[in-house]
Amino acid sequence: MGLFIAIINFIGSMNLKMALIVIIGLQFIDLFVFGHNYNPQIREGWIFPSIPLLSEMHHNIGDCRFAGFGSIYSPNTIMPNTLMPYGIEDVRGYDFPVNKRYNKFFITLTKENQPPLVYSISKMNTPHILKYLQLMSVKYVGSNQYNDNSKMILQLPSCRRAYLAHDIISVNTPSQALELVKTDIDNLLKDGVVIEGGNRVNMPSCDDTKQDKTQIVSFKPDTVVIKTFSKCKSVLVLSDTYDNGWKAYVDAKEVPILHANYLFRGIVIEPGYHMVKFRYKPFSFKLGTILCTISLMPVIVLLFL
Repeated sequence: MGLFIAIINFIGSMNLKMALIVIIGLQFIDLFVFGHNYNPQIREGWIFPSIPLLSEMHHNIGDCRFAGFGSIYSPNTIMPNTLMPYGIEDVRGYDFPVNKRYNKFFITLTKENQPPLVYSISKMNTPHILKYLQLMSVKYVGSNQYNDNSKMILQLPSCRRAYLAHDIISVNTPSQALELVKTDIDNLLKDGVVIEGGNRVNMPSCDDTKQDKTQIVSFKPDTVVIKTFSKCKSVLVLSDTYDNGWKAYVDAKEVPILHANYLFRGIVIEPGYHMVKFRYKPFSFKLGTILCTISLMPVIVLLFL
């Protein structure tokens, strides 16, 4: 307390310019010294239960996701976001942006009363729910419903974070898109995609889809870079949440982003090799930058008076 009073008296004895410099300096020291690495690393054993498939999931999940379900009060449940320090995205957590559509997707298709971020899915091992998880690029599913520890994590048959679709189904409204995801899930897991908003994509038939290639070159929270190749016109589907703040560029040229499979992003891709980049540039960020710059101007002016 005495040190605090001494600092206040010291600042009070200065002129305005020096006082501002000292205050800014103290704030920087406070943030750097006390905020740096504030959250300690938790031991791996405290987060992960002892199960045989843990090492495989940790090293082989790649760009795919994890989904953990079961009672949140069970000691065997892997809680939301506890795998984030190890680079594993959980569909219940914040790695996958949770929005109104995301919650409605789970509530509608799983017939649960609450979204997965809040509660568990009681019958997650039913075939149709596992298919919806595949659509969300989930590779591993954890559940406390299994008594045998070796079966607490299931590996789904396939996982596609980014892929090329040739069977395009166009609808007008989000409700129609959600209904088609529900009724046509098998086709969507093969070569189909539902595009909404009345966007009619002229897609010629393609007899050679086996040479389709997609590779996620770089994945960051605000930037995703994907290489693609196809002999036919197609729709690149990225199984990440659609948001108006995202912009898409094909070979450095901006292209519109379509609402794909109710939740995700899709863009039309012409035949051949392409480099696709998604950049997150929301208007709110630009507005915040402008307001912060304006608010700093009086401080900068005072420093040079």
